[in-house]
Amino acid sequence: HQLREKPATENIKILALSVNEIPADQISFVTGGANDCLAKPIHPEQLLDKIISLMAAIGNG
Repeated sequence: HQLREKPATENIKILALSVNEIPADQISFVTGGANDCLAKPIHPEQLLDKIISLMAAIGNG
């Protein structure tokens, strides 16, 4: 939450990486301030999709 509390860093996009696919873990990352979460094993196409999505969100505020 510290990044979100500072005006200079409040809009930085955060992609959390998790060691498992447990939905509760992924939800805790997002409620903890991450914009999205990706679980291992990470597939390059999934990572690229998440990055594109986060970059698109930059243009939308």
